Amino acid sequence: MNDSGEEQTPEELSALIRKFEEMLQQNKQYFFDASDFEDIVDNYLENRNVDLAIKACNMGISQHPDTVSLQLKMAQMCAFNNDLDRAQELLDKAKSREPNNSDVCLTQGGIYSQLGESEKAIEAYREALKTADQKDDILMFIAMEFKIRENFREAISFFQEALRENPDNEFAMYELAHCHQISDTEEDALPFMREFVDKNPYSLPGWINLGIILNRTRTMAEAREAFDYALAIDENSGSAMFGKAQILVEQGHYAEAIVMFEQLLEADPQDPIGHFMLGDCFEKMQMYDVALPYYVRALDLEPNYTEAWVGKAACHDALEQYQDGIVAVRRALDLEPENLDALYIASEIYSATGMIEEAEVIYRGTLKRHPRDIDTWLSYADMFYSNGEMIRAIETLRDAMLALNGHYAINARMAAYLYTEGQNKEADGFLTDALMVFPGAVEEVFDYNPELKDNPYILALIAQFPNPEK
Repeated sequence: MNDSGEEQTPEELSALIRKFEEMLQQNKQYFFDASDFEDIVDNYLENRNVDLAIKACNMGISQHPDTVSLQLKMAQMCAFNNDLDRAQELLDKAKSREPNNSDVCLTQGGIYSQLGESEKAIEAYREALKTADQKDDILMFIAMEFKIRENFREAISFFQEALRENPDNEFAMYELAHCHQISDTEEDALPFMREFVDKNPYSLPGWINLGIILNRTRTMAEAREAFDYALAIDENSGSAMFGKAQILVEQGHYAEAIVMFEQLLEADPQDPIGHFMLGDCFEKMQMYDVALPYYVRALDLEPNYTEAWVGKAACHDALEQYQDGIVAVRRALDLEPENLDALYIASEIYSATGMIEEAEVIYRGTLKRHPRDIDTWLSYADMFYSNGEMIRAIETLRDAMLALNGHYAINARMAAYLYTEGQNKEADGFLTDALMVFPGAVEEVFDYNPELKDNPYILALIAQFPNPEK
C-alpha cells in the first residue's frame, strides 16, 4: 500500500521493488513500512521468487517485529519449505499478540492442510470461523478438506453453507455441483439448487448449475428452462448456450443446436469441442460428408481428442470409406483401448470389409468386458446374418438373452431372424414377448421381413398391443 492506504499502482510497486533490490545490491539498510514489505513479499511470491520473498519477509519482521501479517506470511513460507518448527513459533507469537485474529487460525489451518493433517486443519478453520467477519471462504476451506477425504456428504453441507453466506461465491457453486457429480447424488442436489435460484433469481451460476444437474438427471424440459433463464440474465453466456445446445441435441433438435454451436465458435473459433459438437449434430442428421470437416478441424486443434476420432471413423463407415475409417478408429483405440463406441465401429467396419475374424475378436472382447451392451450383441449377431450364417446369428442372440435376462430388442431381432428361416411359430412367441414390452418393436421385424407388413396373422398379433406413440 502507498502512504494514503490505497493499493500500490504498478509504477509505485516497480519503484518500491527497485529500491529494495538496490538496498540488497549496495548492502545498505533502508526503512520500509510494514505494508511495503507485504507488497514486496507478495510481488516476489507472485513471480515465484521464493528466496527473495523470504529475505524481504525476514527484513520486514526485523524492522516490524510486532506486525502479525508479516509473521503469518513468513509462517506460510516456512511451512512450504518444511521448516515446521519456525512456522509454529511464528504462529504462536502472532496468536499471543492478536488472539482473536482469524487469519492466524486460517494460516494454521492452511499449514495443516498442506501437511495432509486434515482433521487438525478443520479444527483450526472452525476456530477461525468464530471471529471472522467473512465466513464463506473459511466454510469453503472446511468443505475442501472433507472433499479431499472423500467425505462428500460433509463437503456438500459446508459448500451449501458457504453459498448461504455469500450467494455470489461461484467457486463454492461449482465445487458443490462437482461433489454431487462424483458422489452420484445429483438428485439430492435439486432441492437446494431450486431453493437457491428462488432466493437468488439473478444468479447466473445458480441457473447454469441447476440446468447442468437437471440435464444429468434427465429432466430435460426443466433443464432447458433453467438455461433459458441463464441466457435471459446474460445472452452471451457461453456455459448457458453450451448447456442449452446439448439439450437440443438430446431432444433431436439438431438444427437449433447447430445455430447455438456456431455462435459459440464465433466467440472462440479455436475450441475443439465446438467443432466436435457441430460434427456430432451433422452426423446425427446423417449428413456425414458435412460432419467430417468438423471432426477434422477438432482433431487439428486437439490431436488426442478420442471422441472426434470416433466420430470421424463413424462418418467414414457410413460413407463406405472403410480404409479411412480403419485408420481413424485405430487411432481412437490407441488413445482409449476400452472405448465402447470405438470398439463398436471397429467391429462394424471389419465386418463390412469381410475381415470377419478381426471383427469377431473385437466383438468377443467387448462383450467380455461389457456383457450387457445391447448394441454390441445386435451388431455381432447381424454380422453372421449378413454373411448367411443364420445358425450362428441365432446362437449369438440366445447368448445375448442369457446375458441380458431377456430384452425386447433381442426378442424382436430373434423374431425377425426366425421368420426369415420360416420358423414362424417360435418367431411368434419372441415377437409377442417384444410387443408386450414395446409395441414399436415390430418395426425391427418389418425391416428384415418387409413382406410381413401385409400378413393378416402378424397384423392381428400386432393389434393386440396398440402403440401409444401412434
